Amino acid sequence: MLSIPKDIILTIGEELTDWEKIQLTMVSRSMDKFKYKFMYYGTVKIATIKKLPYFDNFESVIMQSAREKCPKHVEEVYFDEKNMDYGKGRWMPDCITHLTLDDSYDDFDRSYVPESVTHLTFGEWFDHDIVDFIPPSVTHLTFGGWFNSSIRNNIPASVVELTFGENFNRSIKNGIPPSVKYIFFDMMFNRSLKGNIPQSVIQLEFDNESYFNRPIKNSIPSSVLYLTFGQKFNQPIKGHIPSSVIQLTFGNEFNQSIKGAIPLSVTHLNFDGVFNRSIKGNIPSSVTHLSILGCFNKSIHNAIPSSVIWLEFGDDFNQPKGNIPSSVRYLDFGCDFNQPIRGAIPSSVTHLYFGYSFDQPIKGSIPSSVTHLIFGGMFDQPIKNNIPPSIIEIEFGSNFQQSLNSLPLSIKKIRISRKYTKKISKRLQSKIYRY
Repeated sequence: MLSIPKDIILTIGEELTDWEKIQLTMVSRSMDKFKYKFMYYGTVKIATIKKLPYFDNFESVIMQSAREKCPKHVEEVYFDEKNMDYGKGRWMPDCITHLTLDDSYDDFDRSYVPESVTHLTFGEWFDHDIVDFIPPSVTHLTFGGWFNSSIRNNIPASVVELTFGENFNRSIKNGIPPSVKYIFFDMMFNRSLKGNIPQSVIQLEFDNESYFNRPIKNSIPSSVLYLTFGQKFNQPIKGHIPSSVIQLTFGNEFNQSIKGAIPLSVTHLNFDGVFNRSIKGNIPSSVTHLSILGCFNKSIHNAIPSSVIWLEFGDDFNQPKGNIPSSVRYLDFGCDFNQPIRGAIPSSVTHLYFGYSFDQPIKGSIPSSVTHLIFGGMFDQPIKNNIPPSIIEIEFGSNFQQSLNSLPLSIKKIRISRKYTKKISKRLQSKIYRY
């Protein structure tokens, strides 16, 4: 048998599942020795592997008893709450770096947590005092859904990523150390941020269903690059978004004026829900990705800057053609859009998607730059000589019953409804995908 260098076999092993690794080692006696060299990353019960001679090579295990021995190279330990006997005193091996408690477990002794742990995740029901609880080795800290205890001076200065569960709604004054770079608040949090978010934070995110709706004047530090608000936020933002922010997202209930409010640093700007304000002159020339979903249905004439390459509209948008800039490559119209498009789509667009209601003639309307084209449910217009040969993938909605046989040979994939009844030429049949 041809000899393969050990390093190559180990590299191949990194791409295999644990089961595939074992199968590979069974090929020959020379391969069998790699059974003891491969590391195994799948999560398994200790009881299942405890008698294996390569026991120490498992990195993620489920413990059912404090009396169970952990593998030497274990990094992640999960607890089977239904059967777990925790015993007394410290018993976890010092090599553990990731510690996750069972969702229904609500009692844990600080002495159990070795200072090797860098990623600590509490169970769903954990809601205890955490004074002197979190070891100074922890860099990633995640609380479960029911945690709502004080964090004042209780989060160690080692933590860089901090995630709260859905019921957390305590004051964060003196609670977040200046080491934290990433903060994620869940549903119930609705406390003042002013003076409470350290200058170290680069990502501040509220859950999509977040109740947070507090004034943000002088509240967002100039270190923040990524800022995401949840569904309830609807406060004035002019002068309150720092010029450091590059990605800015608003939730369902935001409908404030954005005139002079979006800093020139923003490249990705996302609106959703009820937002329906004028955007003319209000989208800075720094924006490259603009998503205006939900209820937005205002004129876009001279409103989209020439910096935008990704443009996405929501279900309510149905305005006559504006002057979409020639920088746009990705263009997505929402459900209600049903306006004539002749002369409206710039020749820069490569991905063009229409929503459910669109059913307008497309003769001379699809530029030769388009490679991916999707029509929605109601579209049923003639396509003969109207689809450019640049198209690689095309999709038609459930109402479409026009002949496909004039489609260019360049198309590699055609998605049509199972309801489509027209005869399809043999040259196209291998490209058809029905849904």
